[in-house]
Amino acid sequence: MRRLLVLGCLTFLLMCQFAAPASAHDPIFLTSQHDGADTGPFLPDGTISFAFYGDLGSEKETRGFQAEFQEGQTLQISMLIPAALPETNLQFEDLPVLKVTRPDGTSFDLAAEMSVEFYEPYTGTSYIRVNEFREVAQGGIHDFLLNANLAARFVVSIGAIERFGTPVKRYARPFSLGSGSDPLTEWFSNAPEQKAENEERPSVVENTAENKSELLKNVEAVQESDNPKSRRNLVVLLTLGIVFTALSVWGATRRFKRL
Repeated sequence: MRRLLVLGCLTFLLMCQFAAPASAHDPIFLTSQHDGADTGPFLPDGTISFAFYGDLGSEKETRGFQAEFQEGQTLQISMLIPAALPETNLQFEDLPVLKVTRPDGTSFDLAAEMSVEFYEPYTGTSYIRVNEFREVAQGGIHDFLLNANLAARFVVSIGAIERFGTPVKRYARPFSLGSGSDPLTEWFSNAPEQKAENEERPSVVENTAENKSELLKNVEAVQESDNPKSRRNLVVLLTLGIVFTALSVWGATRRFKRL
């Protein structure tokens, strides 16, 4: 019975450990070394969820990465910016554009066309979703290249399967233990400098305000649909762990009283 009790506790702890990062993406930080799709990180499985963080300082700068898909898998992409200055003062046409090139050579561009703000509880930061796209993927390697318009930070998330620590080729994960900070905090804190413009155009925030009621519905829909399966799995796992542990403790107690 003692072994059963120990096994129950260990099972519960393992469930909590693996359930903790639910609804999150494994972060990758793009730098000036990743200025092309073939020089950026390579994902052997494009269905695994990753979030690419980076910044572009001028219209001549680019950042890229590659991902491989099997025929019939889902290519799923989200483009975001931090809900902070200076990005929230920019117009849609000022934000980075993502060019996606399929294995057969065809390509398409993803530019900012929506404005849905949401809070990310796992990082304690807020973002604005500016585009979402999905399609049935071709088999092979896809190229992703971000092109700058003005200086801005960006996030590109890809995939839906949460599997932290998945190997990534052509990329070394940053080591921040004991540094007093972490790469995500540094990225969010280091805002790019913007040149002043006299032309008055609706900013990302103003576009959000004009469609406030519709956007609130979108936010709720996004939050509810980001990964409902993961949330359900989390609740089920935690519940089973608690029940299993309680039964183990109850059984051990009865055995102790009989002795």
